[in-house]
Amino acid sequence: MIVYGHGPAAITSAIYSYIIMLSGLVLVGQNLFRTSHIYQRQAMMVFIAALIAFLSSSIYSTGLSPFYFDPTPLVLTISGILILWSIFGYKLLDVMVQVLILIGFGVVTMAIAIPLFRKSMTR
Repeated sequence: MIVYGHGPAAITSAIYSYIIMLSGLVLVGQNLFRTSHIYQRQAMMVFIAALIAFLSSSIYSTGLSPFYFDPTPLVLTISGILILWSIFGYKLLDVMVQVLILIGFGVVTMAIAIPLFRKSMTR
């Protein structure tokens, strides 16, 4: 007979993952209302997507789920749709285009990148 259960490594990994997720949510939440309006909408979408995934996973992990299945894959799909909405609706990644052009889509050392960035900003 096979018994399904979580060992100490799984529990340690879950605790670590939840600490990291909470830290990210706190950082995004702190900066949510400190930025301009367009960035607030972007941050709000990312915050909601991460919060939904965190709550779903934590409800299942603690055994508080009323159903006996893990809703996390379904919720991650919903979170992905929210992130896509943020990318295309609120232009989440448009700021990165200038950075990618600046570094030439490759790895550049800081000694080269900083002077190039300053030069491009003065044009």
